[in-house]
Amino acid sequence: MKQALNRVNLSYLDLKQPIFELSGGEAQRVALAKIILKDPPLILADEPTASLDPKNSEELLSILESLKNPNRTIIIATHNPLIWEQVDQVIRVTDLSHR
Repeated sequence: MKQALNRVNLSYLDLKQPIFELSGGEAQRVALAKIILKDPPLILADEPTASLDPKNSEELLSILESLKNPNRTIIIATHNPLIWEQVDQVIRVTDLSHR
């Protein structure tokens, strides 16, 4: 776990520290550290930068970018146009009404 925390720039965290004591950016990066440990083929990120300041948003996106590989799909649901500019493909969902 320490190695995963180091990869997301949280090497200073105590592993026994309660999650509610962390900032929004730290909590998001702890979630990414867990993903790094599990090494899943699919990552679903729902508004991963919604509660973050611009610096932490960039850091989180950089970490997600580093997790890309040919055997992994990363799906990000977001309203943030800055993220749209950084991903490989954008699918816009504009009308969810049933007909």
